[in-house]
Amino acid sequence: MNQRGFSTILAVIGAALLGLAAATFIMDWVVVDVNVPEDDIRIVAPVPLVLADIALAFMPEEAMEEAEVPPELTAQRDAILAGLEELLTLEDATLVSVTTPEETVDVSVDDGRLMVRVDAEDARVRCTLPLKGIHRTLKRWDWEEVDPRMALDILHAAPRGALVDVEDEDGVRVRISMW
Repeated sequence: MNQRGFSTILAVIGAALLGLAAATFIMDWVVVDVNVPEDDIRIVAPVPLVLADIALAFMPEEAMEEAEVPPELTAQRDAILAGLEELLTLEDATLVSVTTPEETVDVSVDDGRLMVRVDAEDARVRCTLPLKGIHRTLKRWDWEEVDPRMALDILHAAPRGALVDVEDEDGVRVRISMW
């Protein structure tokens, strides 16, 4: 092979690797991190959301046939959407704060995210939900059929960082993050 042909092949391989690296950084990723210190187990599973999107495209329709939306929920559609719209207009604020001898629960809005914090004797929970993504997803939903793609739509709208972080009294920790 001559020098020119070899350099062309190297350029094509380099461009393909650069494209793959760029796609990897542009994609939405969910990282599930499970840590069980007592058993010395640590599992970190990064999953590109595009794989979940593809998997749902192949999900058989009959898998969701039995899933029904309760009519009580459908009847509250306008109230739920109005509540979310109000939450979106709020500056950073604490919505609920409850303290008992056994636990503390705080629900707040922070930078367009609904934040839930629970500190209890047996567990610590942190949850971050993207209000704009939830509102946009629920506004488009027909409120009649359960659609698992809704969860992916909300995840695609989630900011980078921890979404769910749960740790029990034994130190077992599960963290779900967007990357």
